[in-house]
Amino acid sequence: MIAIGLFLMVVFVLGFCAVREGDECLYGCYFIGLLIVILALLGFVIFGYVAVGGIDIGPIRVREYNLKDYSGWLRGRMADPRYWATTSRCLHDKNVCNGMTQLVRDPDTGIYVPELSPFEKWAKEHRFMEEYVHVMSPIESGCCKPPSSCGFTYVNGTTWKPTPGAPAAVATNVNDDCSKWSNDQETLCFQCDSCKAGFLDDTRKAWSFAASFPVFTLSR
Repeated sequence: MIAIGLFLMVVFVLGFCAVREGDECLYGCYFIGLLIVILALLGFVIFGYVAVGGIDIGPIRVREYNLKDYSGWLRGRMADPRYWATTSRCLHDKNVCNGMTQLVRDPDTGIYVPELSPFEKWAKEHRFMEEYVHVMSPIESGCCKPPSSCGFTYVNGTTWKPTPGAPAAVATNVNDDCSKWSNDQETLCFQCDSCKAGFLDDTRKAWSFAASFPVFTLSR
């Protein structure tokens, strides 16, 4: 994108010179350059769509992430142990789980979500300033806690324990992430498929924001 932006500046300067000098050759170069920029922007949008498997369709306030819900080139990269080893190490080194707050189970979905302050509860109830209601990021949800389907009991922060009498064996068979979870801060759920899915969702959100620039540029 930086290269395209710099090239676009050169094209604009060329267009200004063409208007000032009235040179048909410069006009021709300007239109050719403009065509190259348009094709490059279209290529960027198409590549991003193929790589991340679509665009972000908007905020979903309460959810967990499943790798099966994603497609695209980047999802294939997640399956490469070497690539994910580097990515998960980067996530760990960035301390993405340090901001985990007290969690409670959402009564509507059964998913663990951040406990809301009195103001946040009021805002959510009255649908007022909901953008200020704290929610977990996709990476926090996927990498910093086990899936709610595992039936673990929440203790605090990133600490969980098996629930006595819960069908843990069934959950483990249905979701391999249950056996991958560890309270060890070096492990947590960084090797879980839910973590990979959270990373993909976060990447898709970032790409959707980046793609808005070329779409806006092409619409002008």
